Amino acid sequence: MSESTKEQIKSPWITLWTDPRTTIQAMLPHTRKSQMFILIFLFGISIFLDQASARNVGDHIPNTISIFIGSIILGILYGYIYWFIFSTLVYWTGKWIGGKGNWKDMRIAIAWSGVPMIAKLILWVPQLILFGHEMFTSSMPNTTSNPTLLILFFLFMAIDTIIVVWYYIITCKSIGQVHGFSAWKGLLSIFLSFLILLPFIVFILLLLFGI
Repeated sequence: MSESTKEQIKSPWITLWTDPRTTIQAMLPHTRKSQMFILIFLFGISIFLDQASARNVGDHIPNTISIFIGSIILGILYGYIYWFIFSTLVYWTGKWIGGKGNWKDMRIAIAWSGVPMIAKLILWVPQLILFGHEMFTSSMPNTTSNPTLLILFFLFMAIDTIIVVWYYIITCKSIGQVHGFSAWKGLLSIFLSFLILLPFIVFILLLLFGI
């Protein structure tokens, strides 16, 4: 085992950001099931907190702790469902365009590719200290009335956007590594997966909103 591979196995949380393909390849035979589920659950919690903020859940739930508890419980469930469906779909669609990977490796790769989204959990600490419950509300009077807080708020938004973009780049590269093709084909497999899900998404929207 080379020194670079040892380093990636030792600190994949760091090397994944700069060398995702090599890190994913190194972690495929060295990822424990318990480790994979921790990644999945933390990913789900991060996504649910983002959704709670984007959907202004705090307008209806005045208790920030309740929002966090709900995000943890529902996020764990969401993380598992998302991981299972997404890894299965990109495995299938990748096969259609010449991929050679297997389902087990794809599940591991998708779990690790969520590291950037998991890292966003760290950003919640300073954001809650600075903005408090306003992170979950449509109205932010304390933030908008304070120029310093407003600048910091937009700074966090910029960092958040960069992390999300990097998440998709890492995911495309991870899919490509498992299937043995380019990151662009990894992106194509994601797009094909979305097309497969589109009828179900439309059906659910029709049921919920009667569109």
